[in-house]
This record gives sequence, structure tokens and C-alpha cells, in this order.
Amino acid sequence: MKVTRRQLKRLISEAFSGYASERPRNPMERHYANVINSYETWVQEKGHITPAASSVLATYLIEQGLEQDTERTSILASEYKIDKLDVASEIKRQVGDARIKYDDVVLNQDVPKLILKFQGPMGQRQWLKVRNEFYNMSEGGDEYGIRQKYYPGWTNEDFIAVITAVEGSYSP
Repeated sequence: MKVTRRQLKRLISEAFSGYASERPRNPMERHYANVINSYETWVQEKGHITPAASSVLATYLIEQGLEQDTERTSILASEYKIDKLDVASEIKRQVGDARIKYDDVVLNQDVPKLILKFQGPMGQRQWLKVRNEFYNMSEGGDEYGIRQKYYPGWTNEDFIAVITAVEGSYSP
């Protein structure tokens, strides 16, 4: 049986018609799909019931260090029909307003972010690498200039708060 050009074109277009719907056509659609897939994977790994909660989205953004990424926040908030202002206020609540109190000591605003970072699955490995430096800095040390370069303005109490939160206690 002979196949005409018209029939061949039709067969090819039918065979490849399913691929267009599976894969987004332009790079922006692929970027949106990657952002959403990354979030959904995280939600499943963490065991959250629904991805459509401002508290879950805020926790994701904080853990990934994306709390300032307005583009991703907008993409995810619109996908799950969450108000962006709710997400922003939830981030502010979780991270803490400007400065927090810990055992009657006012701490640097970055302390809660760092605690969340070290308490995550990847953070535990990072903590093991920097643990000794944090103990040194909690006693006023500045080993290799780390304190001056990465933690300017931090007090000894800030480092003690991180150590206590990550390890459960502090013993110099």
C-alpha cells in the first residue's frame, strides 16, 4: 500500500500531537512548571496535607532561602489561590519581627532564619561543618575572620541562641 504525502503528514502530526501538551512550549511556562513541581515535591517530602496553605508556602520559602523572592511567591500563591499578603505576614510571623527575644535577650533578626536553615535536612550536615566555629564565636572569638565577614553585629548571645536551638542545649 502506498502512503501519500498528505497521509504521511497526518500520521506524523497525530503521532507527535501528545508531546505538545506534555511539555510547556515556551521557557517561561517551563520555569513556572519547575517552580510548582519543586514546591509540590517539597510538600510531599515534608508530609504536609495541602500545598494550598499560606503557612506551608511560607515555611517552604524560608527553608529554601527564598523569602525575598517575590516572583516565586507570586507564581505559587496564584497557582494555589493564596493571598500574597497572607504569605508575607506568615513569613514575617515565622521568621520573627525585626528582632526577637530569647530568654530575655534581644537577638539579631537573622538568628531565626539561620536556626530554620540548620534544622532542615541539608542544614544538619552544614551544622556539623560550622559547629566548632559557632562555639568559638559564642565565646567572643573570630576564627578566620568569619564573624566579622558573615555575622557583623552579632552578639555572643546570638550564637548561643543558634547553638541552643539546633543542639537543644549549650555547654561551652
